[in-house]
Amino acid sequence: MTLLTEFPRGILVKRFPEAKLSKIVGQQEFVLPKNVLDIVYTQALCWLGSFYSPLLPFITVVKCVVFFYLKKATLLRNYVPNQKPYKASRNNDFFYLVLLLTFTLTAIPVGYSVAKIFPSQGCGPFRSLPRMYEVITLAVNALPSLPVRILHFLGSAGFAIPAFIVLCMALYYYLAISSAHKHMVILLKEQLVLEGRDKQFLLSQINDSSKPKVASPKSAKPIKRKHMKKDDTVVSVHDISDIPPNVPRY
Repeated sequence: MTLLTEFPRGILVKRFPEAKLSKIVGQQEFVLPKNVLDIVYTQALCWLGSFYSPLLPFITVVKCVVFFYLKKATLLRNYVPNQKPYKASRNNDFFYLVLLLTFTLTAIPVGYSVAKIFPSQGCGPFRSLPRMYEVITLAVNALPSLPVRILHFLGSAGFAIPAFIVLCMALYYYLAISSAHKHMVILLKEQLVLEGRDKQFLLSQINDSSKPKVASPKSAKPIKRKHMKKDDTVVSVHDISDIPPNVPRY
């Protein structure tokens, strides 16, 4: 699909930007989740088929290397940055969860095949065994006595139960640390908001103190009634602002 669609679309948009088809199609945006899910799909096929085809992991490695450089070339030539930013931490958690679910779903049919399906009696490496997993038992029993005892202990309940308890405690410890870090992040965000408000308050106080104080007209005391004469004309005023401009002020 990369060679058949992405390169022709990129050439069309770059060579003929004013064409109607170019405006309808538009430039391609690099969508990170889609490309990561393609890699997860390839990994799932490798996990599912490696038990039945031993050469499949090698083919998968070659495919990933070729597609990496092909995707790099088409990304630099045909794509534009995506307008939606992605948070690295959140996306990593999502991709790890998808990988875990994919591994679980691919391990179920492989485990069922190993434990329940009878191997072929005509060909294959398990043709002389009643179950496929019997080859592991035969290989372990062929070892010296000390490794056999260690492996039997690792497979017993005396090791599995304490190991499960330790793993649960470690998981609880990391979950507690994660929740404490999230709480600390919330507190630091609130502290930054408060510091921003304090800074704005201090700046407003500095601006108010630096401005010159001007007496407002309401604070001026009114002048009592007086009589001013000019050319035998008596002018009665209540305030100095009521004096006409042609009357001299004493």
